[in-house]
Amino acid sequence: MNLKAVTPLGAALIVTFGCSLALLLENLYLFGYHLDLESAAFLGNYLADRSLPELVFDPARNDWKLYQARELSYFFDCLDARFIGWSIRHGWCQFYTLSGFLMLTAAVFVQQYGIRTLYPKLPGWIATLFSFAYVLTPCVAGNGFFRSSKYGCALTFTIAVFLTFALFRGRFRRWKWKVAGIAAVLLGATLFDRQGAFFAAAYASAAGFFLLLTLWNRFPPLSADARRILCSVTAAALAVVLTGTFYNLAIGPKLIYACNGYVPDFSYQNMSGLPPEVLPFGGRFLFRNIGYSLAGVTGFASTLAGSAAAAALLALLFFGGLKLRNRTILLAAAAFAAALAGCWVAAAGMVGRHPAVLVPAVMFSLYFLPGWSLLLPFFAPAAETVRKLGWKVNPVGFVLTVTAAVHLGGYLLLHRVNPVIEHQRAYQEAMPAFRRALADPGYDWRHDRLPVRLQFLIELFRSQPK
Repeated sequence: MNLKAVTPLGAALIVTFGCSLALLLENLYLFGYHLDLESAAFLGNYLADRSLPELVFDPARNDWKLYQARELSYFFDCLDARFIGWSIRHGWCQFYTLSGFLMLTAAVFVQQYGIRTLYPKLPGWIATLFSFAYVLTPCVAGNGFFRSSKYGCALTFTIAVFLTFALFRGRFRRWKWKVAGIAAVLLGATLFDRQGAFFAAAYASAAGFFLLLTLWNRFPPLSADARRILCSVTAAALAVVLTGTFYNLAIGPKLIYACNGYVPDFSYQNMSGLPPEVLPFGGRFLFRNIGYSLAGVTGFASTLAGSAAAAALLALLFFGGLKLRNRTILLAAAAFAAALAGCWVAAAGMVGRHPAVLVPAVMFSLYFLPGWSLLLPFFAPAAETVRKLGWKVNPVGFVLTVTAAVHLGGYLLLHRVNPVIEHQRAYQEAMPAFRRALADPGYDWRHDRLPVRLQFLIELFRSQPK
């Protein structure tokens, strides 16, 4: 698809509209989606007859008593639950996440506008394929009601990466707004999820490390304007980390106590005492997800494919930057290495706190969405590097084509959706009876032996006025 005839903004809007249709079709493909053990409990919590602050500042009910300072995601979860409740009362029984769909659509627009303005000489079909491959990957597709935290991180990570790319490429016009934008999305990511808080800390650390290299060794050489901007970015990221920490330790607990009368439990945030084997397990989570997202393979093949793809992308950026003597590409290589290392450490921490993420049915789901949204944008500078090197065939375009084709074929030919998690099977098998009970107030569901949480939701919806 070549959209050279229109402006970058117009092309971005056209592709975003196409990708949003793809997301909608993926959702319709799941026939209204389903509830599982956790999402059924969350839905009941957010539809309770309490005030909005009481619903949002309540990790005991919204997060199994595990305080993670992600109340911003609870706010969007509450809006999603209210939308689900409204649609059910009006005859449409669905369990999608509206905020997730809107955030992914916004992320696609950022991708498209960022690629087409920062890398205008890239072929239009590569830019277009970039986002279609993104929305077809399993961790992005199928936006069922669960948590908005991962979608919020996906959007904020995408914005932060492309704003950083803009500064890498010397787009210093209105640089203060770009720095402010980076700070805003880092703060949003921090309040969305612990992954977002880790990303903000990693971003501040990477910026600070690069600043020290620049100030101490004058390597790589930067202009006075670039050094000033780098100082501002580092200060802004550090301010976000401090603000997020203050919210986590002081503001959040006080708001929770004021709204619901209890002090949250910090034990889930304690990362001390994790066994050293979480690090290789984190690598397995990361590289298997990269391999599965790019090629649709599982098991050791996904680890091999993911490792090879990450190594090839890093080598292309690094050696391509050296050959071209292009500082912008070398900066992208350094940023990709930092992002990859950060994703690895974050995955290790996630495995240590929630070992179930290593189960394939869980591993290849929403948990990798933030990491995928962070790493995939580096395909853009990689494609630009290939273009500058003058290669006749762009391997980045080939990889994106394979990714889109594999996952599209999975939907159309194999009728493949995310695999069933065994302990959630009872909820999925109960969905037809559950939907019928919601649609028909006269239907007697008691002989269907529904899970207790679904029984509670039926009574809840039937007690609400139309």
